[in-house]
Amino acid sequence: HVQLNEAVAGNVEGPNLIGVGHWCAPRRSDRHQACTQCLGALEGRDWLMAVAPPGGAPMPDPNEIRAFHIPGNCFIKLHVGTWHAGPYFEGDPISFYNLELSDTNIVDHDTCNLAQNHGLRFRMSI
Repeated sequence: HVQLNEAVAGNVEGPNLIGVGHWCAPRRSDRHQACTQCLGALEGRDWLMAVAPPGGAPMPDPNEIRAFHIPGNCFIKLHVGTWHAGPYFEGDPISFYNLELSDTNIVDHDTCNLAQNHGLRFRMSI
């Protein structure tokens, strides 16, 4: 078992947020350079996540992007600075748990528009 403060790493002070939300298939990749992020599906449905390694560049390297099939009964932890696009899923919307700091998407959020910057469009299926 992992304590809540251990799950969101980076030695960042601040309140944690466990959110529930719905995601669709975005055309961008995001990263958080001060904390980790944990995601998991609530309905037990499988989903996909595309990731690229952290780094100092302002955009992910398109050759390093990898997609992973995540079983519906699993949660994932993204390391600090990991570029991530998703979650992706098919069919009806899925609710997800999202564990991050409460202000992560305000003060620690870099975005790269993969379609605009790299001409990338994802086509994945489960």
